[in-house]
This record gives sequence, C-alpha cells and structure tokens, in this order.
Amino acid sequence: MSEDNLRFLVVDDEKSMRSLLEVMLSSRFPKAVIDTYADPVEALEQIKNTKYTVVLSDFNMPVMTGFELGQQAKIIQPDVNFVLMSGNSYNNEKAYQLGVNFIKKPFRISELVSILQEYIPAPKGS
Repeated sequence: MSEDNLRFLVVDDEKSMRSLLEVMLSSRFPKAVIDTYADPVEALEQIKNTKYTVVLSDFNMPVMTGFELGQQAKIIQPDVNFVLMSGNSYNNEKAYQLGVNFIKKPFRISELVSILQEYIPAPKGS
C-alpha cells in the first residue's frame, strides 16, 4: 500500500472523534496529510480546493448532515472517496443510496483501515 501523497479529510462535530481519528490515521499512515473540520460547510469549501484520498464524515451534524455533505462533495468531485460514519446502523442505507462506504461507530482501527485500503493505490511494481 502506497502512503505517498495520501490526504484525508475528517468531518465530525465532536472534537473527541476528530482527535481520535486523526491519531488513528496518523499512526497507521504516518506520511499522510490529515485535515479535520467540525463544520461540514467549511469542509465542503476545502473539498472545492483540495483532492482528498478519502473523506470521512459523521452522519449526524448540525447545519448539514454527512449525507448532504457527501451529495455536495460528489457534485464537486464526482470520483471522491467518501465514508459515512454513524452510531446508527439505519444510516447504512443512506450511505448505500449515495454510493459510499459506511462504518458503524464505535469501530476498530482495523475495520477503518480495511475500508480505506479500498481507496489507497497499491505501490508501483506490486
């Protein structure tokens, strides 16, 4: 798995979750750039200007849901890799409708890495 040029965007209104994901991602992908936002509207502005390897978004947030963020992100970058996170399993259906991955909170880093590996290109020559 190539870790060069990996860039993740984490969007969650809970500071503790953003911090936890940042630590989890940086421990597994030490060369990656990780941007975090509490506000999905600000995150959407960042998506307009930056190509991310994967966007990880909470589902339930004020102002805009993760589902709405995913819809808007796909308009801006149709090939965006998007993962919805939620403590409610019924949001899996919404993720399916959007055509993105879903992970139920709480989750293990191994579960998250398994999903992320789908989006990370294999190293050249493998």
